[in-house]
Amino acid sequence: MMEFLESFEHLKTDLKDKWLDYYEVNRHWIEQFGVSQALHSSEIERANNYYFVLGVLSSLEPSLTEVLHIFGQMTSDSKQILKVLQILDLDVEKELAERAKVKAQQANLIPLLLESVPSFPNDNGSEHFDRSREEIDR
Repeated sequence: MMEFLESFEHLKTDLKDKWLDYYEVNRHWIEQFGVSQALHSSEIERANNYYFVLGVLSSLEPSLTEVLHIFGQMTSDSKQILKVLQILDLDVEKELAERAKVKAQQANLIPLLLESVPSFPNDNGSEHFDRSREEIDR
């Protein structure tokens, strides 16, 4: 049972990352067609968009299909399923802003890390090989 819970937690994390990646790449048309706003509007529009999100997620993460089959036996409420997967209440804009902030911080660290790496003469070790050959020849 513990293994299932760990893999389910891992699945939720993967789904969140994949949904954010998908949203970021497709943001222009998702916003243009009002998909994200419709998740918070009338019941019919929301239901359709919940199924849209579940469809996208299942295509991004094929192992979700098995989980959806199990959930489907318990409930057909797509809103509940998205809630359990921790996608429904995800603040996409906030998460994407946080991602951008982390990427910027990492970009600033890389040059610092490269500066801290000691530089070696550009001799490809030939000096060491030459000394080794001399010792062998003696």
